[in-house]
Amino acid sequence: MRKDILYIFLFFFLSPFYTRAQKTHEIDSLEQLLPGASAEEKAKLFNAIGRRYLRIDAAKAFEYLSVSLRMADSLHLDQVKLHATDNLGIYYKDGGNYSEARKCFTDALSMAKSEGNKEDLGDIYQDYANFFRRTAVYDTALDYMLIALRIAEERNDKSDQVSINTNIGSLYVDREEYDKALKYYELSEKLSIEINDRKDLAGSIIGIGIVYGSRGEYEKAIGNFERALAICESIPDYTLMGNCYADLSMVYGLKNDFQRAVDYQLKMLQLKQKSGMRDQEADAWGNLTSLYLQLGQEAKALDALANCIRIAEEIKNKDTQRFSYQVAANFYSKTGDYKKAFEFQAKYIKVNKELNNEQRNKQAMELEAKYQSEKKQKELELNQEKLRTRDSEIRQQRIVNYSVIAGLVLISALAFFVFRGYRQKKKDGMLLGEQKAIIEEKNKSITDSINYAKRLQDAILPGDDFVYSYLKESFILYKPKDIVSGDLYWVMPAGNSVLFAVVDCTGHGVPGAMMSIVGHNVLNRALKEQKETVPGRVLDRMNEGVSETFRQQFGNTTVRDGMDVALCALDRNAMKLFFAGANNPVYILRNGQVSEIKGDKFPIGNYGEEQHSFATHEYDLQKGDRIYIFSDGYADQFGGPKGKKFKYQQLKECLVRISDRPMNEQKVELDRVFEEWKGELEQVDDVCMIGVKVLYL
Repeated sequence: MRKDILYIFLFFFLSPFYTRAQKTHEIDSLEQLLPGASAEEKAKLFNAIGRRYLRIDAAKAFEYLSVSLRMADSLHLDQVKLHATDNLGIYYKDGGNYSEARKCFTDALSMAKSEGNKEDLGDIYQDYANFFRRTAVYDTALDYMLIALRIAEERNDKSDQVSINTNIGSLYVDREEYDKALKYYELSEKLSIEINDRKDLAGSIIGIGIVYGSRGEYEKAIGNFERALAICESIPDYTLMGNCYADLSMVYGLKNDFQRAVDYQLKMLQLKQKSGMRDQEADAWGNLTSLYLQLGQEAKALDALANCIRIAEEIKNKDTQRFSYQVAANFYSKTGDYKKAFEFQAKYIKVNKELNNEQRNKQAMELEAKYQSEKKQKELELNQEKLRTRDSEIRQQRIVNYSVIAGLVLISALAFFVFRGYRQKKKDGMLLGEQKAIIEEKNKSITDSINYAKRLQDAILPGDDFVYSYLKESFILYKPKDIVSGDLYWVMPAGNSVLFAVVDCTGHGVPGAMMSIVGHNVLNRALKEQKETVPGRVLDRMNEGVSETFRQQFGNTTVRDGMDVALCALDRNAMKLFFAGANNPVYILRNGQVSEIKGDKFPIGNYGEEQHSFATHEYDLQKGDRIYIFSDGYADQFGGPKGKKFKYQQLKECLVRISDRPMNEQKVELDRVFEEWKGELEQVDDVCMIGVKVLYL
């Protein structure tokens, strides 16, 4: 029976505070059983220990689970093999290695179906559903969780039904289907009361509060969070207490009652300090930084920020450092100290790249460990095969000896002719080898240069965390045609507005990438140095900057490279969109209808021709509107049954069809449609698209 519940929270993500000590105690107890255990019992114990390590020490979890899987395979323990495979899937999922995770869950599901044990089958469906939720494939996640619920109902396991109903409610919140989410949370609440499970009851009530908070019914949300908090305090369950404090802080923040939001966040901070988990303490200080800034208490915000950064750097936790640097960049940007904002954004980018590299190294080590394990198994099988075939080889040796003698006679006759031809071929081969080595060396040098250019280009693109901090409900679909791209996406806050752009530079590959760096620089200069925030005037400054750059570098040559741009400024207070475009439009979807605002019909980069001014268009927004800007790579892709272009009309129809889905799910679907349309054909151009959902009133 699986008791892991997918609680979701709108503002703070909370890790357990006191479960670490509990898990460690359980592990110690299990490890004490190992010395006197049989081989079969050890395989089971290794799996149980590995599962408990999953949330507190991933490396040890992998070590124990791998040993359990090898032993189960060797001893033909099918159920242990199933559980170890499933738990390794959780390990890979939590580590972001989704291809290995999916393979594990698929194998575990196949084994569970063959085994016929309904409890195991229900558990695997739940874990697989969690995987699909993590990868934003919500439809499949919901299908699998509903199958798990049906199995739990057939088994009359009400405890399992409670956790599954809560998980289904969370999935419907992800899909913004709040009426359905409320139905399943209330079912979970009712079942929790029946079986007298106060912890799951509190979790169900928290879910109900989340639904009301998502609907904007803040008083009902507060009532449910306070009801859940009272239950948590009576147990006591400090993890769920922390969740309640966080959610209450969030709701009061949405009500603009920032003082009460601070009060609950301080209670949260006290729990984290008592727990001794300093990374969680740093997170709380970071949240307080934002809340104090909302209250206009800049000195307190600065103190909270200093604590956040100090703890992050003392504990040398890169995830926490990344968070603290992002908070600092946001703080200094909002207080007008753009130099420090830039410095901390640079630190954020550096740590983010280091974390990505560590993740890749971790995956490589896992593959190496897997390879070594498989290698040892193959060596064992090979030795056994050698023993079986040794006698047969001895019998065949006499036949081989006779064959060798006959062969030597033939070889002697041919040797003279072969040797004469060989001398000439050797001369030709040496020449070809030298030429091949030169070509390979040049190719390596070129490839290394391109890969270095990619690292430079990646460094100028805003990170996901930075984008989501300003455009919470959004996606970026970015598919370079080559290693480097001529398309660029750009996001930057400016007062109450957020500016975001897609820039499509002439060409793709290395030439396009060089142009994209120019585009990034002139955009930043227009905003930060020239203080332009109106989209039309920003494009005017871009036009001047690009033209001046190439006049300085190339004089009166025939360089005519330019850029197509779609640039938006989203004013969250006034609920207005300001747009300017150089050849490219913006689409705004509302109630299944597409409004298109076209850009001006000339690019960035006129090079001495008549200078045009770019127009700024204003559009009144409503909550729930979807905004899309893009380069031409998606619509110009050849494919489909007749090998034709995708075209903009089909893109509009696709956006209308998926517009009611969450933004991250839209990205997955757009990528799937593009790849399916392209099929086996080559990608013709870089692809870049930004989608934003309007959340503010």
